[in-house]
Amino acid sequence: MILQGKEAIQALIEKYQGLTQKEIKDYNEANTVNSFIRPLFEALGWDFSNIDEVEAEKTIVKGRVDYVFKIKKVSKFCVEVKSLRHELTDEDREQAISYAYNKGVTWAILTNFERTQVFNAEIKSQDLKSILFLNLHCQDYLADFEDLLLTSRQRTICVQSIAPGNLILYRLAASQRVAPVPCFPGS
Repeated sequence: MILQGKEAIQALIEKYQGLTQKEIKDYNEANTVNSFIRPLFEALGWDFSNIDEVEAEKTIVKGRVDYVFKIKKVSKFCVEVKSLRHELTDEDREQAISYAYNKGVTWAILTNFERTQVFNAEIKSQDLKSILFLNLHCQDYLADFEDLLLTSRQRTICVQSIAPGNLILYRLAASQRVAPVPCFPGS
C-alpha cells in the first residue's frame, strides 16, 4: 500500500507541476477535489465510496465541511478544500478549524493541494501558528512522506490510541523514521 500510494502521489505532484498558470486558474473547488484531493486521500488509503469512512458536505453547527474522515463511523478529522487557484488565508484556516471544533474532532485539515495544513482544533488560540501541526507543500509530499502519512487511514487507526498531546512525540518519532506503534509492517 505504501509504495502504490507513494507512486500515486508522485503522479499527482507531476500532474500539478505540469499545469500552466492559466490551467491552474481554470480549476474550481470541485475540479480540484476530483483531480487532486480525492486521489491524494485515496492514495493514503481512504475509501470515498464508503460514507461510513469519508462523508462529503457534512452539515455541522456553523456551515458545511467538505469532508469528514472516520474510522469505524467515528469522526477523526475534517478536511476543508479550496481550489488550486486559491491562496490559503487566515480566514480559510479559521474556517477549517471552526468546522473541526464544532464537529468535535481534534484535527482540521486545510488544503488546495499545493499546500496541506493540519491544525489542532481543540486548542483555542488567536495565534494560528501555535496550533499548526503540519504545513506541507506538494513538492515536499514525498520528502515529508512520513508526515503526510499521519493523514492516512492506517496511521489514523494507529494514532487513535495515542493521546493528542503525545502526537508531537509521534510526529518526532515518525520524522526520525522510528515508528512508535507498528502501523505498517516493514515501514
